[in-house]
Amino acid sequence: MVGVRAFLDEFCPPITVSECCTARFDCPSIYILEVRLLPDGSLPFPYRPTPQFLRFTRYPRFGQQHDVPERDETTNTSVTR
Repeated sequence: MVGVRAFLDEFCPPITVSECCTARFDCPSIYILEVRLLPDGSLPFPYRPTPQFLRFTRYPRFGQQHDVPERDETTNTSVTR
């Protein structure tokens, strides 16, 4: 791993994060991706901004919406609505 760290420190290449997500059409889902590059020896940031959500609602081809929560408050120990 030492060679990889030295390469990243010296050349600072552009880093691209790519992700593909899909959802079932018959149930709602929320997708969240969080990516962090931290300097060597640092701890994760204590501040966590509100994430942006990708919402996939149930039955998008129908005109009516079903019970889909708008936003949840999530911490390390609980999820509340």
